[in-house]
Amino acid sequence: MEGLGKDNAALQERFQQLWRQNQKDESAKTQQLAAAFAAGCLSLVVGMLIVKVVSRPRAGTDNNERPIDMYSMDSEDDQATEPALE
Repeated sequence: MEGLGKDNAALQERFQQLWRQNQKDESAKTQQLAAAFAAGCLSLVVGMLIVKVVSRPRAGTDNNERPIDMYSMDSEDDQATEPALE
């Protein structure tokens, strides 16, 4: 019977060791997840700042100019004509 007590104590010790290792692994996983989320947010902010800087009007340009509208056609040649109804 004494051999069972030693085996039981060894199993208890092994269980405690595995439990502590699991706790460390869970903590590391949480830290990695938080770091990945923060890095993703930071990269999103940097990307948005780059788009804002690139799309900013350049010095010396006239801000009152109308943007080019590809779909409006001002010349008579470009306009489609409808057949007259009689």
